[in-house]
Amino acid sequence: YDIDISATEFAEKWLLCDYQFIKSGDKTFGPDPNEVFVGDPFEAYGYGCYAPAMEKAINESELNCKAEVITKKSLDELCSEYVSKGEPVLVWVTLRMGEPKEGESWYIDDDTPFTWTTGEHCMVLVGYNDKYYFFNDPMTGGVVAYKKDISQQRFEVFGMQALRIIAE
Repeated sequence: YDIDISATEFAEKWLLCDYQFIKSGDKTFGPDPNEVFVGDPFEAYGYGCYAPAMEKAINESELNCKAEVITKKSLDELCSEYVSKGEPVLVWVTLRMGEPKEGESWYIDDDTPFTWTTGEHCMVLVGYNDKYYFFNDPMTGGVVAYKKDISQQRFEVFGMQALRIIAE
């Protein structure tokens, strides 16, 4: 959409972050990744955030696009409904499609237990063929291909959450 902005600039201007963890007795309470980026996105110890937090940041930004959370659609469905029409879709998977691992646990403010899945990573789904999905990966700065079955498995780990980016 011809938006000239870096991930750093976007995070500095619009991404809500919270890295406060509070210990109360034997419980640790922390931020909700659906609401904010958990941790500091500019430090190695930053966790990440989920689709609703990114949707809010994009929709409150001054960029010439809007975002819409999509859940419970397979990667094939995202490809046929959006990618094949030239609409970028941000998806939550694992870094390099690696094996997910259970990370730190805390309680979200309403006493809901939460466990972070390590290796969380976002990529833009940009294409597909019979065997592979193609993603624009911010870690490599280019397009990468991963087998369809492993991509779908990693996508399911994060609740099949995606973010559709819509030009204004």
